[in-house]
Amino acid sequence: MMGSKNLKAIVAKGSQKTQIAHPEELTKLRKQQSGVLKEGTAVLTDVGTPFLVDMINNRGTLCSHNGAIETFEFANSLGADKFKQNYIKKNIACYRCPVACGKNVDVPIGPFVGKDIKMPEYETIYALGPMLDNSDIVSVINANGLCDSYGMDTISMGVTLSFVAECLEKGVVSESDIGGRVDFAAPEQIIKLIKATAFRQGIGKLLAQGSAKLAQKFGGDAYKYLYCAKGLEISGHSARGVRALSLGYATATRGGSHHDTRPKYPVPDEDPGFDGQAEYNVRSQNYTAVGDSLIMCRFIQERGFGTQLNETMAQAVNYVTGWDTDAAELDMIGERIYNLERLISLRRGLSRKDDSLPWRTMNEPIPDGPAKGRFCPKPDLDLMLDEYYKLRGWSNNGIPTKEKLLQLGLK
Repeated sequence: MMGSKNLKAIVAKGSQKTQIAHPEELTKLRKQQSGVLKEGTAVLTDVGTPFLVDMINNRGTLCSHNGAIETFEFANSLGADKFKQNYIKKNIACYRCPVACGKNVDVPIGPFVGKDIKMPEYETIYALGPMLDNSDIVSVINANGLCDSYGMDTISMGVTLSFVAECLEKGVVSESDIGGRVDFAAPEQIIKLIKATAFRQGIGKLLAQGSAKLAQKFGGDAYKYLYCAKGLEISGHSARGVRALSLGYATATRGGSHHDTRPKYPVPDEDPGFDGQAEYNVRSQNYTAVGDSLIMCRFIQERGFGTQLNETMAQAVNYVTGWDTDAAELDMIGERIYNLERLISLRRGLSRKDDSLPWRTMNEPIPDGPAKGRFCPKPDLDLMLDEYYKLRGWSNNGIPTKEKLLQLGLK
């Protein structure tokens, strides 16, 4: 939306400090939770989100080769140990954050050689690494820096590239059809393709449209290789293997984002199936809506306060605002936000058919690895949607009922 308006950023500027209703109580609570936060974020302080690469790969849910498989043979070439041993220079943090999950890295070659550049996060590694069969860590570092410079989303970039690569591989389109090539296991291409996309040059004119529009343009079997929900390329937490996210991506306001429903980690070795996922998704989405409204970092929220709305988080809100709220009311606030977002989407044409998943997620079981056999057939998704809508107080078509809206104060 911002890009379509040639808008790079919005600056909010004020001259007054935020007033804290009960600063002493807030300080005590912060100290009380500091040990929990420090323990919960230790791995992030140490190596950042790349620790997820090996963990998720070992669970058999690291999408590779455009998601056709979900293990990556060279995952350890892109993991936390590799970054820590060879590339991390120093920790960096948001203002006054005690976690410092970000890292600056040293780049030996490429467009950012000799410069301090931010280490790619797990999602970037997934999209520009395994999804493209790319095990070259330096190419991922440089590609991440370039996308950041151009204001481009790394997940959408990488997953669009892997989609086009598979369409070429399967003969859906040819090189002459699209005016260039995108190949798997070709790290030397990635920087060129990112630049072409940013400036809409050559094949970049197509890539800049994103994979959902390209699938419509390509036709044929292209839809089978699309890894999107509601037109947004899906993040690095498997829609097939991480059971909560099958329903999560389908019902997410943002589509392929893992920040509406949160993934349940660690994923159990045994298949948890779909029982209870509707209830979990409702609670998780309310939780993230509250966290986003508070402008709270997800790591601070989850690892400092817990993965569900609770009285400790309500206390923090009360100490800042002077309110007298509790966990139940916070949950209702989250529910109100999510219903309002749903209403906006409905006004723009969304319906139950859009609460769906990629063809591969619903039709092709994971072929091998620890999560072999997992997928989300449409009948299972439909059953979960029925239960989810009922819990939400929505109609069977996914429309909030008048009674629910009045209950939430959305007149």
